[in-house]
Amino acid sequence: MLHAPRPVPTVEDSLLSIEQAGWENVHVFSEPGSEEVSADQHVAVSRLGPFNNLLRAVIYLLESGKGDVLVFQDDVQVSRYAREALVDPLIRNWRPVPEGVISLYEPFESAEYAVDGLNLATETKHGYGALGYLFTRKCAREFTKFHHPHKRRGLQADLRVFNWCMQMGFQYHWHSPSLIMHTGHTSSLGDRPLTVTRQCKWFAPDARDLNYVVPGSRPDVTQIPAYSAHHSV
Repeated sequence: MLHAPRPVPTVEDSLLSIEQAGWENVHVFSEPGSEEVSADQHVAVSRLGPFNNLLRAVIYLLESGKGDVLVFQDDVQVSRYAREALVDPLIRNWRPVPEGVISLYEPFESAEYAVDGLNLATETKHGYGALGYLFTRKCAREFTKFHHPHKRRGLQADLRVFNWCMQMGFQYHWHSPSLIMHTGHTSSLGDRPLTVTRQCKWFAPDARDLNYVVPGSRPDVTQIPAYSAHHSV
């Protein structure tokens, strides 16, 4: 998980959400000044920024594990269906896992014409949102070997990942409905207000029913009646 100081901390709720989705032993990659967390924490010596902190996390997870690499932001609610959607061959709509990056987030403008399951990104707007990424191992290896420019003025972390995939020939998919949504009140990529178009349009919180989706346009998912009725947060 990528972690940075926030006026209203969201990291512990995000950790709980990830664990409830079925992932354990989460590592947290914190920027200086971040609060302590109840997980393995790696605090950077100096401020890295969203993209370089993401790169640091991918390098560590690639070197310390044997499988694909999964990275989350620290201000997210993860669907309890997410792990099933990514690993269960009976319900996913791809075989084998495509080499590249899978975004658990469905950008707002991509929802209307998406199909259930994975959708291949072909336009820049499909790459918005760095809330949760799955890098296949081969893709992660190439991502860490690539000489990324130290700074790309005006280009956020999400589009840097998307543009890199397009440049290097790796596929970039997003999942519909969204398996992840923001829970903070600002964008995960900065202090900009979290407007409707910086949220997903449809979020699938239920663990098994793909048809059970709720509007995802509010920053606080606990305030959505349909969500609150089905899950305790």
